[in-house]
This record gives sequence, structure tokens and C-alpha cells, in this order.
Amino acid sequence: MRILKNNLSRVMAPYVKRKDGVLCVKRGKVDEAINAVLEAYDNEGCATVETNENGREYLIVYAADKNHLRKVQEYYIGESKEKNADKSVAKTKEESAPKEDNSVKPDKQENKEIIKGENFEILKQVGVLSESPKGWKKEINIISWHGKEPKYDIREWDPEHKKMGKGITLTEEELKKLEDVLKSSR
Repeated sequence: MRILKNNLSRVMAPYVKRKDGVLCVKRGKVDEAINAVLEAYDNEGCATVETNENGREYLIVYAADKNHLRKVQEYYIGESKEKNADKSVAKTKEESAPKEDNSVKPDKQENKEIIKGENFEILKQVGVLSESPKGWKKEINIISWHGKEPKYDIREWDPEHKKMGKGITLTEEELKKLEDVLKSSR
């Protein structure tokens, strides 16, 4: 099923409320909403949490169109009741819209953020092997594909982790075997 705003609204209905004209997701329901998007659209989209320049968090849903991602919808993530006592939800879409270039960067992996995609979660960035002039990086990461057991993954990623090249995944055992093979061939 293609991700369009009308069918996305059906998937997100249990998690979203409209407050002052802004679509909002309760902070405690974000993971459930992301899982619902991943389940409903399989390999056709992804959802991620992004923060704008004012520190407001948004759940962003993207559709996979050929080799790029298209933003379909964004949802403001409501603050906890304690924080919400002094603040109110933004009144207009313009006030609450995040900047275009606010996606998680690989260098920010140090703070243990998980990058979620349409069918993967980068749990840890192990290292960068090389970088192309266009900013793509060949990385070694620990990734869970399709919610399965995490594996070591070697592949190229664009700077925003929205596009990827072909790669290879290795279990811990396979990685140790590769290391042994490389040592014995020297």
C-alpha cells in the first residue's frame, strides 16, 4: 500500500489528536505509532523523530519513492504533563514546522540516538571506513533489519541516512571468522 495522507490518517488515528490545528502524538505513544507505520507500509516508508531549532520534537513519516524519501506528514510530539503546565501547543503550522535539514547525522550517534528507517534501526555506529566527495560514508553499524536480531552491517549511506547503497550483514560469529580469514591471508 502506498503511503498517502488519507490512508496514513487511518493508520495514525489511534495515536493522533488535533490540538489548535496541529496534529499531535502523545509522548508515550510515539513508539507504538512508529511500529504501526512500519507494520502497515512494510518497505514503502519509515518514521523518525526529529527536533527543530526550538527544541520541539516531531514524528515525521516518509514514503519511499524509488531511491529517495518523500515527507508525507509530521506530527508534533506533545510534552509530558509536567512540562506542559507552562507551555501550550503551537497555534499555527508555520510556528511548529521543523527546519528542512534537521535529520540525525552520523556524527551525533555518540549520544546513543537510534536511527529508524522503513525496515531498519541503526542501533550503534561502529565506525566510518571512507567518505566520498558527495558526503556518502561507508559505515560499519550494528543494525536490526525488519525487527530481527541485530547484525554488523557494512554499506554506504547518504549524510541523512535516508538513502543507502548495497551492503553486507554479518553476525558476530561471521565477523570473527572474517577477521581470522583476513589475518591468515596476510
